[in-house]
Formats: sequence, C-alpha cells, structure tokens
Amino acid sequence: MEKYNSGDIVRLKSGGPLMTLNFQKTSGEWHVIYFDKMNKSHELILYPDAFKRTDEKDEDIRAENSKESSLRVTKRRGETEDYEFELGGEQ
Repeated sequence: MEKYNSGDIVRLKSGGPLMTLNFQKTSGEWHVIYFDKMNKSHELILYPDAFKRTDEKDEDIRAENSKESSLRVTKRRGETEDYEFELGGEQ
C-alpha cells in the first residue's frame, strides 16, 4: 500500500477536485480538505484505497478545467444547499 503524508495532494480514483490530506485517523482513514469554485471548504473522511496521488498531468488538467468549469448551486428543502460540478475540458 502506498504511504501518504499530511499535506499530500490527491484526487479520488474516480476523478473530482484536487484534495489535501490533513491527518490520518488511527483507523487508517484520512481527513481530507478541498475547496469548491466558490472557495468554500469541504471536509471528507476517506480510506486510502479511494484516492491516488496526483501528478503533473493532473495539475495541467486542473488548470485547463478551471477555465471551463462552472458550479451550479441549487437550493432544496429549505436552507440546504447542494453543489453540482460541471467539469469542462479533457478528463
């Protein structure tokens, strides 16, 4: 299994935004932080087999997508906000 460190930049194996590993819990899960297009922070708890370390290609794709991506905010059921990402560019 690959060894990760706090501060490593990762991405879900299925895609999505770049995320920063914050700390690893004793159970082996990682506390992960990322920011959406509106600069709102989100926190997740993930097992290491759900993400991978990024590389230069990922950084290039991120730069390209940030120009073409948009974020829709939809309100449902009162005050709850759901965020939906629409990624552009090549994946």
